[in-house]
Amino acid sequence: MEHFPLTQLRRWPDWESNNLFASDAADRLILDNAKQKIADNPAGTVLTVEDSYGALALGAHALGARSIRSIQDSAIAEAALKANARRLFQVGSLEELGIAHCGWTPSAFDGVDLILMRVPKDLGLLRMIAELAARFASPHVTVIAGAMTKHLPARATDSFHASFASVSRSLAERKARVILALQPIRHEGDWHLPFVDEVDPDLHMTVSSLPGVFSHASVDIGTRFLISQLTSDNLPDSVNLAVDLGCGSGLLTSHLLKVLPHASVVATDISSLATLSTERTIAMNGPYTSQMDEAKRYTVRRDMGLSRQEDASVDLIVCNPPFHSGHAVNPHAARSLFVDAARTLKPGGTLITVFNSHLPHKRTLERIVGPTTQIARNHKFTVTRTLRI
Repeated sequence: MEHFPLTQLRRWPDWESNNLFASDAADRLILDNAKQKIADNPAGTVLTVEDSYGALALGAHALGARSIRSIQDSAIAEAALKANARRLFQVGSLEELGIAHCGWTPSAFDGVDLILMRVPKDLGLLRMIAELAARFASPHVTVIAGAMTKHLPARATDSFHASFASVSRSLAERKARVILALQPIRHEGDWHLPFVDEVDPDLHMTVSSLPGVFSHASVDIGTRFLISQLTSDNLPDSVNLAVDLGCGSGLLTSHLLKVLPHASVVATDISSLATLSTERTIAMNGPYTSQMDEAKRYTVRRDMGLSRQEDASVDLIVCNPPFHSGHAVNPHAARSLFVDAARTLKPGGTLITVFNSHLPHKRTLERIVGPTTQIARNHKFTVTRTLRI
């Protein structure tokens, strides 16, 4: 990759600092392994998967690929790819570079000759990607999957064995490794997204989620504690519009639709896997009765926080904020959600939040949003109510 400036990639609009980087040795190793394959077949279709900030898609273009598809679960990753393309290649759109964004669908893999991907930390998601590749990509597809060695799951190579006849792992180079998968095993029958539906007997609700979604196939204990506090004593008297900010698998959204039968609810998450899961969780727990038309009761959006929500338009926000970004602890992820809440809540609006008690979120909420009161606390979590002034 002598001719592509990986070091000039930026993380924006993700958090940036001197010790955070938009590319690493795993990106470089993936591209180094792809160089000859792209040179041998420049007209072939390349698919990049979970490309953090655009290193793989833009690197493949720099190597000569002219038909590139990209699946990026994170809306921030997608925005970063676009921003890096504009800045480094002076283009107005990704289409000018032959790059097209795709979703988690078989059509994204259809006829693909080469797949370049970052290994996700969720092995279920890795198995899903491998199965999609084996079923729908070219019979001669090559998969090059890489990660930094310290972040490579112990059984990552095993996740390919059900879908590829030839699977090998490289030696470490610059503390990174790649997995090479060849000879896809074609499976007959229909393929569907691998949702897992779990009935929770205590909540009397069903949670449905895809691999890669936080607390996959279960109700995380923070969300469970937050739901227990969403009672008439803690909720505002009148709510026209409520938001589940960072909706994950959508259990909070479904709960809000039940306890606020006359309100509209917006569910938003950065992850497309999460929004797909939320749609299904809502469907599994409905129907929801209301005086308003059923179709107008809820909206599910993949978004960077609440970037598409109007200022001072929301009565109630509930939030179980993340404290990790990828493999790293990142307090800025929660802070950015609090900033969005402050902007979009009406004066007098309410934000109800759950978080690990050791985190300094109460002070942050008071500084960014408004007066904050602890309404519940257990051995691990704190639930607070914040009033927008």
